[in-house]
Amino acid sequence: MKGYFLSLCLMGLSAVASANETLITLFECKTNKNQQLNLVLSGSTLNFMRQGEVEYQQDLSATYLHSYANGQQLMVPHNGNWHLFEETQSTTGFTHVELLVRNAESGKVMEFQECESEVNSVIGLLSPEEITPIPDDLADWLFEVSNKYLP
Repeated sequence: MKGYFLSLCLMGLSAVASANETLITLFECKTNKNQQLNLVLSGSTLNFMRQGEVEYQQDLSATYLHSYANGQQLMVPHNGNWHLFEETQSTTGFTHVELLVRNAESGKVMEFQECESEVNSVIGLLSPEEITPIPDDLADWLFEVSNKYLP
């Protein structure tokens, strides 16, 4: 896993080296709600930040990668919700990046923010070799609630 993320750094993606670790920005943007969102990997810990303040941390091993025809979602569990960091490629070549928070039981949308500016995302470059692919039962649940509860 570390080799893959280090190769991302060498490709010129957003990374800052410190004395002991490498910080890799997986997702950052200013949203339609004028919030600055960041998802930064530090070692094996994901740090989700809002307005520059850490809102929560989660071990990378607790996350899932959901790949589909034109995009990917990084699914991060937190406080009974799934935080879905999504990057989608449109047929026109435009990359759509958003954060969608769903209740882990009901699937209802708790929060939805679209990235509008200062967008930097490598969610689409993540690999199922580094992050656990979404289990079939969770994928089925996500498909069902995505059709039932739209953002």
